[in-house]
Amino acid sequence: MPDLTSTEIAARIEDLYGAPLTDLEAHAQDQPPGMLAALLGMHHELALAERTITFHRDRLRLLVHPERQLGGHEVSHVLDCARRLAEAVAVHDVQARTVAAVL
Repeated sequence: MPDLTSTEIAARIEDLYGAPLTDLEAHAQDQPPGMLAALLGMHHELALAERTITFHRDRLRLLVHPERQLGGHEVSHVLDCARRLAEAVAVHDVQARTVAAVL
C-alpha cells in the first residue's frame, strides 16, 4: 500500500464519517476517546511530519547550496538537519501506513 498524504487521509476520514474534518475535530472533543479521536490524532501527526519534512528539506537545500562554503560549523548543521529529516520521514511512513491500515 502506498503512503498516503495527510490530505488524502483527511478526505478518507471525511468520507467515512460524512462530515468535514473541522466538524469532526470539534465533535471528537466532546466525546470519550475512540476510533474518531485516534484517526484524527494520526492525521494530525501525519500532517506535522509532512510540514517537518518540508522545513528540513528546504533547510538542507539551503545549507548545501553550491555557492555556499561548508566549514566545520556548517557541516554539523547539515548532519543535524539530515538526521531530523530522516526522523520526520520515518514518522510520516509509520503514521501513513498505520492510518491507512485502520481506514
